[in-house]
Amino acid sequence: MTYVNQVYEATKDESGAGTVTGLFVLVIALMIGGLAIDYTNGTKTRAQLQTIADSAAISGAMTLPEGASEVRKTALDLAGNYGPGLLNNADIVLGTWKDKRFEASDFPPPNAVSVTTRRADANNNALQTLLLHMVGIDRFDISTQAIAVRERRQPACSGGGYFARGIISANSSNAYTDGFCLYGHEAIHLHNRNTFELGTIVSTPNLHNVFEHRNNTGLAEALRPASLPFSRTLDLPSFFDSVRAQGVNSDVLPPYITNGPVHLSRINPSDTLDPNTLYIVNGDVSLRGDRLFDKVAILARGTIRVQSNVELRDVVLATDESIELSSNTRIGGSEADYCLQESYSSYLLSQRDISMGSNNALRGIMMASMGNITMNSNNEATQGVYAEALGDIAYNSAANKQGCEKGYDNKLFYADWIMGLVQ
Repeated sequence: MTYVNQVYEATKDESGAGTVTGLFVLVIALMIGGLAIDYTNGTKTRAQLQTIADSAAISGAMTLPEGASEVRKTALDLAGNYGPGLLNNADIVLGTWKDKRFEASDFPPPNAVSVTTRRADANNNALQTLLLHMVGIDRFDISTQAIAVRERRQPACSGGGYFARGIISANSSNAYTDGFCLYGHEAIHLHNRNTFELGTIVSTPNLHNVFEHRNNTGLAEALRPASLPFSRTLDLPSFFDSVRAQGVNSDVLPPYITNGPVHLSRINPSDTLDPNTLYIVNGDVSLRGDRLFDKVAILARGTIRVQSNVELRDVVLATDESIELSSNTRIGGSEADYCLQESYSSYLLSQRDISMGSNNALRGIMMASMGNITMNSNNEATQGVYAEALGDIAYNSAANKQGCEKGYDNKLFYADWIMGLVQ
C-alpha cells in the first residue's frame, strides 16, 4: 500500500470521534451550567454589596459635621460588620452633591459621601467561581457604589413611626399600616404575630440587629438598612433655651401661641389655663381629668402629669423632667381629621422620659424624649404618631400602628437634617 493510501485509510478510522464530540459537549455543558450558577452567585453578591454600600454611605453622611476622619471610620466600621475587605479607606470619598451630580471636594464643606464596596483582586477578596474555574475563569471582580447626601427636608416617615437611638422593644399582635416606620439604632426586638403592610419600613444600620420570634408577616419585605440623625431630639435644649429667652417671640413655637408668657411656680389640677397662651412653670404640672386643654403651650422645669380622661388638642407640653400620662387620655386630632392636617396637632417634649398608661387615643402627635418612651396596652388609636427617643422605645401588644403617608410639617423644628441616598 502506498503512503497516500495509508493516510487515506487512517482518515477513515472514526473510532475516536465519539470521545472528541463527547468532550466538546461536556465542556459546553460545563460552561453553560457554570455560567448560570456563577452568574446567580455574582448577582446575589452584588445585591449584598449594594446594601452594604447604601448603609455605609448613609452612616457616613450622618457624621459629616464631625469631619472626614469620623465619616471614614463610621463607614468602615459598618462595612466591617459584614466581612473584611469589602470597603477600603480610598473608596470613601467626601464631596458635594448639586444638580444631580457628585463632585469630590473639601470646599465648600462636603454635603455628600460616596462609598464603593468591592469583591475584587484589589481588595484581595475577589469572588471565586464555583464551576467556571474548570474552563479557566476562576474569579470575578464586583463593585457597587452609593452616594448619600445630608440635607434639610421633611423626613421620610414623618407621617408615623417610632425611632429609638437605643432599642425598639415591641410585643405581639401589632399591625403596622399606611407607611408606619420602626427604627432602632442599636436593635429591634419583635415578638410574635405582628403584621407589616406593604409600604411600612423597619430599619436599623445593621440588619443583623433585628430580632424576631415567629410569624411576623411582611417583616422581610419591610426591612431596610438606614441611619437616623435624631436631629429633632438633639435640638430640644436649644428649643427650651429659645422659648425661655424669647417667650412668644420665639420662632420655634406654633403660630397659635400668641399670649404670654405667664410665669407660674407650678400648675395645680384645679388651675384654669387660657387658650393661645404660653405658660413657663418653675415646678411641676398636673392637668386634671375630664377637661379639654386646647391651644396651650407649657414649658416646665418639673414633671408634667396628665390625669385620666384629659383631652389635649393643639398643645405643646415640654419639660426638663419627665412626662407621665395616665390612661384614657385623648391627644391630638380627631378620628375624622387627624390625617387631613398639615402639621402635627400636639407635641410632647421631654429632656428625660415619656410614659403612658393604657387605652389612650394618640392621633397626629409628635413625641421627642432625651430618655425613654414607654407605652402600655390597648391604645384606642396610635395613628400618625411620630415618636423619637435618645434611649429606648418599648410598647405592648394588640395595637394598630397607622401612619399618614403624606406626612406632617413640624411647627416647632422648621428644618430637619435628613440622610438620603441619591445614587
